[in-house]
Amino acid sequence: MPGLEELSREELLARVRDQDSRLRDQDVRLAEQDRRLAEQDVRAEEQDRLLAELRAELERLRRQVSRNSRNSSLPPSADDLPGKAPPAEEEAEPVRRSGRKRGKQPGAKGSGLARSADPDEVEDVYPGSCGGCGQALEEGLAELVGYLALQQVDVPLVVAAVTEFRMHRVRCGCGHVTEAGRPAGLADAPISYGPNLQAISVYLLVFHAVPVERVCQLIADLTGARPSPGFVHGMLARVAALLTGFERLLKSLIVVSYVVHFDETTLRCGPKGVKKYVWTAATALYSLYHLGDRSKDTFAEMGVADGFTGVDLLTELREASSQFRGRMLAGGGTVADHDHRRRWGAGPGGAGRGVGRVADGYGRSVRAVPAG
Repeated sequence: MPGLEELSREELLARVRDQDSRLRDQDVRLAEQDRRLAEQDVRAEEQDRLLAELRAELERLRRQVSRNSRNSSLPPSADDLPGKAPPAEEEAEPVRRSGRKRGKQPGAKGSGLARSADPDEVEDVYPGSCGGCGQALEEGLAELVGYLALQQVDVPLVVAAVTEFRMHRVRCGCGHVTEAGRPAGLADAPISYGPNLQAISVYLLVFHAVPVERVCQLIADLTGARPSPGFVHGMLARVAALLTGFERLLKSLIVVSYVVHFDETTLRCGPKGVKKYVWTAATALYSLYHLGDRSKDTFAEMGVADGFTGVDLLTELREASSQFRGRMLAGGGTVADHDHRRRWGAGPGGAGRGVGRVADGYGRSVRAVPAG
């Protein structure tokens, strides 16, 4: 092949144009390769995303299929669902965090039905015909050879009954007419609910915290009576009025107690967005609750601040402490005797241990040393 110096001008130009054409074709091929590589990168990212989703779905399905009544909270009936394998017979009982097995623990108090030596009712059941020959067995004529005694505990069907009380008027020989008085628990109204239905309403409302509408439904389903929500809700105020004397006695017992725990917490009640506070004063035997706002006035309305001179276990009621003339054990473990103006620091063990011992006798159990 001749050197470039031997080529003519036309041959050099032709070679340059040929090389330029090749370079242009190469640029086009490189651009196409770049486009394909970019598309491959996009597809690779999409495949990575789909792969991650499929792995997560596979892990979820594996976990779902592997769950059974022994290694999860699923009931035993779920072990027979399609696609689920029942737990292996040799599968060990799972170890719980507490280290205890399921079911009744050793030493726990048992409970069960016990037979009654004196049943309320005895019902004799006799066979109607012979199980061998089919002959009729007339009661009193066939020979009795024994019986199998089975007891059943049940409640009678409770149906609300309407009782009409007629208070008769009687004329005496002197001419005076006397009308019989109303029996206890009978309202002065043409028709009313009796004390048993009233007691059931209050029991469900207060002790079990059942909403008013559901109390009405429960009473209707169990007894057939259909009290209105207004009647059920109104029973709270009626019972509160009857417990005025008990509440006064309860407050007096708390006031004279040596150790009382006072606290408060929020409660949403009334219209939407309304927040109130439930205040409590509690001892080992008594508990008093009062509803209001978070203020000293509400705390005073509870009726135990005046006259209390014992030990108050304070948590978040620091703002109300000025109303006490007695001693207070604050959350930090400091006992302040306001009558004698002395301060004592909690001893070894911290405030938590001291609070626990206070319930068994504050004056005898709390180890206290003068604060230095």
